[in-house]
Amino acid sequence: MRLLRTHSKRLLLSVLLPATGAMLAGVFSQSAFGNTPVSQVLNFDGQQEKSQSIIDKIFRRSRGGSTRGPICVITPDGGYIWHHQPLFVWFGGEGELRVQVRGETVNDVRWSDTVSIPEDADAQTLHSIAYDKENLSPGEEYYFEIYGGGDRPFAVPFQLLPQAEWQNVQTALNDLSSGSASSDRDSLTWQRIDYFSSHSYTPGSGITAAGADSETYFFADAVQELFNLSQSAEKDAYTNQIYAELCESN
Repeated sequence: MRLLRTHSKRLLLSVLLPATGAMLAGVFSQSAFGNTPVSQVLNFDGQQEKSQSIIDKIFRRSRGGSTRGPICVITPDGGYIWHHQPLFVWFGGEGELRVQVRGETVNDVRWSDTVSIPEDADAQTLHSIAYDKENLSPGEEYYFEIYGGGDRPFAVPFQLLPQAEWQNVQTALNDLSSGSASSDRDSLTWQRIDYFSSHSYTPGSGITAAGADSETYFFADAVQELFNLSQSAEKDAYTNQIYAELCESN
């Protein structure tokens, strides 16, 4: 059994979830990085991007999380994922939860873990756990399942990119890294976030640029990269407002 990684009032989660762009931009600029100007935080090799623009790009779609009972799953989101070891993020739950990843059949369990929700956690506490076994297989469909409070799990499907398209994304990310004038880890992470929020995959069409109004893009991968930012630690979070925007209305 492991103690679940949880986030309540402190963390970067003020920017992790698809609330309205205006609200998140305000949260981001006022709190997530203290007195550091957002224009410096979002500096891609000297080209500054405004917080409103980047927040709107990542969280532009209208739909919220997948909900059932007290649980609201943020990632996965039912779409394609590039990461072979995905991060799972959700609100809610209590006591001991069993989480797992399975294949197409209920007995095809690829990974499972038991997590303990802290007693002081509530429906508006955000939790995350990383898949930590061998890489999931390209092109296969999986289900992320949460067991808690009943025999029937809360299941959310997701699918890994086919191998050829996975490699195309890997090549693009490598090009971003090699072409960057900055070696700063967070600067490179922001470029990856920008890439995932700007591209999508469609069978038959491959990897394409996602339009400004598109609601189909690598949302789960962008969120996972946000968790990789070193600036995420020890930051104030407005999880109550985010919960209301993302899960309460579902």
